[in-house]
Amino acid sequence: MANYIIIGGGILGASAAYHLSRIGCKVTLFDAGHKGRAADAAAGIIAPWVSQRRNKNWYAIARGGAVYYPELIDKLRDSGQKDPGYQKVGSLHLHDLDERLHHKYSHLQRRRENAPEMGQITLLNQTETRQYFPEAHERFSSVYVGGSARVNGAELREALLAAAVNEGLTIVHENASIQVDNGRPAVVAGTQKLHPDKLIVTAGAWTRPLLEQAGFESRSTVQKGQIVHMRIREENKCRPVVMPHGEYYLIHFGGGKVAFGASKEDITDFNTDVSVGSQAELLQALLHVAPGMKNAEITGIRTGLRPFTPGFLPVFGELKGASDVIVADGLGASGLTSGPYLGRELAHLAAERPMELDPADYPLEKAAADTILD
Repeated sequence: MANYIIIGGGILGASAAYHLSRIGCKVTLFDAGHKGRAADAAAGIIAPWVSQRRNKNWYAIARGGAVYYPELIDKLRDSGQKDPGYQKVGSLHLHDLDERLHHKYSHLQRRRENAPEMGQITLLNQTETRQYFPEAHERFSSVYVGGSARVNGAELREALLAAAVNEGLTIVHENASIQVDNGRPAVVAGTQKLHPDKLIVTAGAWTRPLLEQAGFESRSTVQKGQIVHMRIREENKCRPVVMPHGEYYLIHFGGGKVAFGASKEDITDFNTDVSVGSQAELLQALLHVAPGMKNAEITGIRTGLRPFTPGFLPVFGELKGASDVIVADGLGASGLTSGPYLGRELAHLAAERPMELDPADYPLEKAAADTILD
């Protein structure tokens, strides 16, 4: 039986481990549990169709993730994971200018021609919008997209790992490093030195230092995102996720729990501190959109670190210069959408099974050089 090692236990690594374990592979996952791991802070929206990005390869992986989610969630529930953190609730896209509103509506109607999973698309006036989101400013109209969903990243990760453990996955909560011995990968953790048949690196923001420590050049960068968590008095389990015009989003999780974010801060270290400036910007943006949230109780602030590559396109494939090493990097802000799907594709790549994605469309060379540093 082939022996697989995965370094990195976020959503991407957990998905790869789950899919390899399901097909009977021997898998060991090294999870250092770094502070600031994106999956632990992640509260996300599955709605790639509404993005203004025009990169076809990005859209293919993001839409593939949205399409795959219902199948994956059914599998997790069938395996005994009662709450994988996913629920289809629809999304509400706010605009206060009619021209932008109708442009968004037309754009989404065109997209649905090739993406039936988008579901119902409806124009809502100001009154109808506040029926879905009572705290919204009365000036906003909206477009409703019925096929969108919300995800709790920490719950999804735990469900994937629990299901994988039931299939035989071994999890080691230690730091691991990579060595290359005569072109073959070795994993060093504590006093152990292991030689897997295949090594998969899914370490998120920590992929770059992991590769550089092994002697490979990496061009990925890190971005910090801060998310503010609140509680309102009303029950909100079935409310849609809310996307104002711009980069922010608001998610209802039921029991009055709400998350709003996320900031996008380019950093050169792994600082996960909560900053006054970012929180001020978030709260100002929130009250601009939803003045009815002014009395919400702030229950916590989470930060997560996300990896990006030049061009902001996820990359994955076999690492040149090291036989049998597969790396995925740069999922960025769409990691919750594409991570479970890409994890399945990584498992298929490692196990030499048919894939839907072509690694040539997501060249690893954009983030990791094919030469070893001197």
